[in-house]
Amino acid sequence: QAPPQNFTKGGKHIKRIVMKRSNIRFRLEDNSRELTVEQSGVAQVRDSLMVNGWEHDARPPIVYEDPEQKGHYIGISGFHRNAAMEQLGWETMMVDVYDFPSPLAVRVAKGESNHHKKPFTPLTKRDIQKQVLEAIKNN
Repeated sequence: QAPPQNFTKGGKHIKRIVMKRSNIRFRLEDNSRELTVEQSGVAQVRDSLMVNGWEHDARPPIVYEDPEQKGHYIGISGFHRNAAMEQLGWETMMVDVYDFPSPLAVRVAKGESNHHKKPFTPLTKRDIQKQVLEAIKNN
């Protein structure tokens, strides 16, 4: 439901796969955000993943092959999702693998890949518990 992205400086989409998170390096220097990984953002993503699972209309994180370690990848988007999945104990993650023609193309893709069109605050476990208790209370 979420087609691969086209980037202004190029980048060839290779495949969309589910891979072990341990094969992806999310390096701080590759994070496009000033505050690296914000815990409030992680909590929001974690709660959404717990309640909704993987939302297939959202593009997966973007990775490219690590030139120093064959079979491993470098993440350029998905830092909050990775941290949320770590908290949830998820071992795998769906990703889009790209081949970029230059470091500039990687840098541009970092910025272009992090525009989310659906601002939301998902229900937390406590929100759901409240609704269940209210439903029981009101028969």
